[in-house]
Amino acid sequence: MTLDTINLNSRSEVDEEQLLNLASSLENGKVVIDEKTGRLTIKGYLENLRVQASLAGCYVSGSIPKFLYGTNAELLKWKDLELFINALNDNTPFFWDDARVIRLDLVYKLHTSESPATYFPFLDSYPKLKRTQHKNTLYFGSQSNQMNIAVYDKVKEATAKGFQLSSNNHYLRPELRMNKRPYIQRFGVNALKDLLKPEVHINLTSFWFDTMNRIKTVNPYNMDLKQIRTKRNWTVLLRLSTQMSLQGLWKQLS
Repeated sequence: MTLDTINLNSRSEVDEEQLLNLASSLENGKVVIDEKTGRLTIKGYLENLRVQASLAGCYVSGSIPKFLYGTNAELLKWKDLELFINALNDNTPFFWDDARVIRLDLVYKLHTSESPATYFPFLDSYPKLKRTQHKNTLYFGSQSNQMNIAVYDKVKEATAKGFQLSSNNHYLRPELRMNKRPYIQRFGVNALKDLLKPEVHINLTSFWFDTMNRIKTVNPYNMDLKQIRTKRNWTVLLRLSTQMSLQGLWKQLS
């Protein structure tokens, strides 16, 4: 398990010259002045990251691996998280170590024998979260919830965004999206720099693991899923189930 999309709010202050310099360095940078208050706001993109800033602080949102690697097809290496923080500090006048984390996506990538949509019917429900499906994505809950889950076809998602992944592979992407800062703080993440702590990494990984295991699955073979405790077990199980009339079954342990 690792990180993908993150939303951040830095409340460090800058002066007008620093803010205008930032605007000129951003892609599609724009300067907006409120006619009533005279408040100065700038908007634009730092690579793939959406940036909105004023003299009082800055908001940034986007995919960490896409920012670092040019695509989020590959998972973020935890050791590279510090590179991301340093890049924000180097490329903006704001201080990001103490920035508030207001959204955090925990993700994994699972290779499957069949198209990811084959497995969706076997992912039945999650406690107190509404199950919906839209195109190539299965959802439990929504952004209005403190936490929601999205499971989708990574190849089709990348193709829709103009990135080509190997059509010979199937990638099922399970994401746990933490949508509220108080909820994120429960795991010891009071500031961006806290994500560098090993104990936070362990806490988040355990939570992702536990959350995915709480998805109720439809199991036509009456298998005791609790007996399946390794990646190898799950790979074999998926292979066997798809061979038997494509009766796919989702689970993944990191």
